[in-house]
Amino acid sequence: MKALKSAEVPVLLLVWMLCVGTDWSTGTKIALNAAAVALLCLREVILHRRSGTRPVHGRRSAGARPQLAAA
Repeated sequence: MKALKSAEVPVLLLVWMLCVGTDWSTGTKIALNAAAVALLCLREVILHRRSGTRPVHGRRSAGARPQLAAA
């Protein structure tokens, strides 16, 4: 698992403080958490599209497979 990025920590701390320090309903707190996660994911998508690179998740493309030698 990757470490949290420095920009994510303040967002997650703010959400945690709002959930702990308020008397909002459980549904509101769940919606707040879901919105925070969605915004962090959207930010990641935007950053990856701007940089023009896509993260590699351990898979190789079909062209990158090693060729087996004929016996």
